[in-house]
Amino acid sequence: MKKLTLLLFIFCFLFVAAKASPPARERVDETIELPGQIVNPGKAIDLSVGVDLPEKYKFTPGVPLSIRVKSDSGKEKWQKSVVEPAKNLPAQGKVGIDFSGSGELNVFLDIYFCEKKDQALCYFKTIKLVQPIEIREGISSSEIQIKYRVK
Repeated sequence: MKKLTLLLFIFCFLFVAAKASPPARERVDETIELPGQIVNPGKAIDLSVGVDLPEKYKFTPGVPLSIRVKSDSGKEKWQKSVVEPAKNLPAQGKVGIDFSGSGELNVFLDIYFCEKKDQALCYFKTIKLVQPIEIREGISSSEIQIKYRVK
């Protein structure tokens, strides 16, 4: 009985400790602040995300490109896994906005790419794109286009 009580105590302690610990930071290789864009008021924006590679590289075959969008409060807003990115970019979707006036979207890109010549040399990058947004009456567009070029 003592062992069971001890195990239950340890389990509860670990559960509470896990809940109390701060969230892990995402691994980011590069953070880029994009120029601000203005959209009309509404509950969602139309987001388009594109990625270009230099001429000597290609997307790693069979590995999807991952796109995650979070609001500046950290809330997950949209996620997409792009299979065969060379054929299926830009990725498009509706992203809910939970602010008025101004705010920002944080767009995380997980990009896998290889050299075209020697596919044995492959790379992985996580890029954070910070997109400032201003919401203003009288603007007709609800679209934001983001384009990133791997260096």
